[in-house]
Amino acid sequence: VIAKLGIADLLADEPKSSAWLANELELDPTQLHRILLGCVNAGLLRETESGHFATTPATKLLESNRPDSLLDNAILTGEVWYMAWQHLLDGVQNPKHIPFELAFNTDFYTHLTQNSDLGTHFNQFMQSAMVQSAQAFVNNYDISNARVVVDIGGGNGTLLEAVLKKYTHLNAMLYDRPDVVQEAEQRLADENLGNRCQYVGGDFTESIPSGADVYILSRVLHNWSDEYSVQILRKCYAAMQPGAKLLILEQVLPPKLQAAMPVIKVDLWMMVMFQGKERTQADYQLLLSSAGFDVTNSQLIVNESNLMVIEAQKPS
Repeated sequence: VIAKLGIADLLADEPKSSAWLANELELDPTQLHRILLGCVNAGLLRETESGHFATTPATKLLESNRPDSLLDNAILTGEVWYMAWQHLLDGVQNPKHIPFELAFNTDFYTHLTQNSDLGTHFNQFMQSAMVQSAQAFVNNYDISNARVVVDIGGGNGTLLEAVLKKYTHLNAMLYDRPDVVQEAEQRLADENLGNRCQYVGGDFTESIPSGADVYILSRVLHNWSDEYSVQILRKCYAAMQPGAKLLILEQVLPPKLQAAMPVIKVDLWMMVMFQGKERTQADYQLLLSSAGFDVTNSQLIVNESNLMVIEAQKPS
């Protein structure tokens, strides 16, 4: 509730009374005061001697302008995650049931399209992870021999931005849903990279653009079942020229769990939100082989999250 109301931003400079906050937010002062006292009780706010309300270190993490802000995650937890996770048992008892779809009667991305505010919160929530992945990729994996790169399901262009900045000779194409590529086009234009990138809207389960020598699927296949993943990979194979490379960027499961690992939590999220899953390196190699690819290399680029690049090639 306080995340949605923006309480942390309103209290960022100095403590405020509940009456001032109620007036600013056009809310009933009595009801808001009760919520604020509840936050004090939970350690999210503190009450001053004058009866005003002030932030705590926990609340400051809900300020919208912080690079480590938890605001978007808090809103998504209240409006999306919590309701989807309530159906986890159904997903365990019947693997054909997707908990998110039981909660919302539609798939995740359709729900975001129909609720643009949630879509914005989700994109901002994912941004820090995407930036980390993009930097790890360009810092640890060499594609200097490439001429044209296609980012399939490239989202808002974070990965291509990093690639185009490092490899100034490259041209690129971002391929994603039509409603998504508009944001990417604006992002890359703001970085003066737009003249080196094409933006194509489409459905990668149906077709993939041709003409590149490197194709990238970053954090895409884990959203999909094995059946659909092979279908996507076969579409890539059909679009690629012999000798072209396909790079899979995914968090990989270890053969055996050694300690608490973020990838295990992500795997459960895939169960709740999609029909997808995290996979072992061997699992990805099997999917690629099933689609006709030769697996030519693999490289771990982020140890903490087990993020790996798996390189495959269309045989000459």
